[in-house]
Amino acid sequence: FKEILENMWETMYNASGVGLAAPQVGLPIRVFLVDTTPFSDDPDLSAEESAELDGFKKAFINAQIIEENGEEWAFNEGCLSIPNVREDVFRQEEVVIRYLDENFKEHTDTYHGLIARVIQHEYDHIESV
Repeated sequence: FKEILENMWETMYNASGVGLAAPQVGLPIRVFLVDTTPFSDDPDLSAEESAELDGFKKAFINAQIIEENGEEWAFNEGCLSIPNVREDVFRQEEVVIRYLDENFKEHTDTYHGLIARVIQHEYDHIESV
């Protein structure tokens, strides 16, 4: 399993992605990766937002979104599954998610903003959306 995760990280970084789900690489398992570090360079972000995004790197195993809260907001999303296609997608600003990390330790965490958005996007992949 560790090798699968390593290969997924490598694939995601080689494609300049910020997230990747196992179904995107032909694996029928409920796993996705998120690394929002590239977003931290956005000059429109506050120092606090930038710091939160910088170094946020996690594997989510058998994730379940428990809640999505807040106002929906648009963001121009792309996807490694369909390169060079971008579209405004509306998502809620907060997500509460239960998952196992790469060490199979269970977590229930709340995320906001761009981190929540990337999680919601990758979660859609493991839900066949």
